[in-house]
Amino acid sequence: MNLLTVENLHARYGRAEVLHGIDFRVPAGEVTVVLGANGAGKTTILRSICQMVRTSGCIRLDGRDITGIRTDR
Repeated sequence: MNLLTVENLHARYGRAEVLHGIDFRVPAGEVTVVLGANGAGKTTILRSICQMVRTSGCIRLDGRDITGIRTDR
């Protein structure tokens, strides 16, 4: 079972699309790391999951679709 599943994630800052269809899964009970150079999109991935930037795609937490749900919910 996956704790977090992200499919076809796109993110935008204004008119600029900065993530182009990211897919990944975080299995329950596993440690997952996002590695990359400065400007590669690590922070944007986290901001996208938390709905801090405009996104499209599907985000599921523990099987529940949380796409578009505010972070405080």
